[in-house]
Amino acid sequence: MIEGADSVAEQAGQTRSEFVRDGIQMAMEIQDQEMEEAFNDIISQAVQSQPDSETESDVEFLKERIRKLESLLEDSIDKI
Repeated sequence: MIEGADSVAEQAGQTRSEFVRDGIQMAMEIQDQEMEEAFNDIISQAVQSQPDSETESDVEFLKERIRKLESLLEDSIDKI
C-alpha cells in the first residue's frame, strides 16, 4: 500500500505526507457532507410526518421526534 501511495503521490507531484493529508481531508469532507445530508433528511421527515389530531397530540409527537433526532445525532457522533 505504501509503494502504491508513493507512486500515485509522485505522479501527482506530491510527497507521501501531502498525498495522505489530502486523502484524509477529502474523507473528512465527504463524511461531513454525508452527515449534513442525513441530518437534512431526518429534519425533512420529522416536519412532513405530522399526525392528524389535536394540538396536545401534536406537541407529544414533536417531543418524540426531538428525542429521536437527539438519539440519531448521538449515534452519529459516536461513529465519528
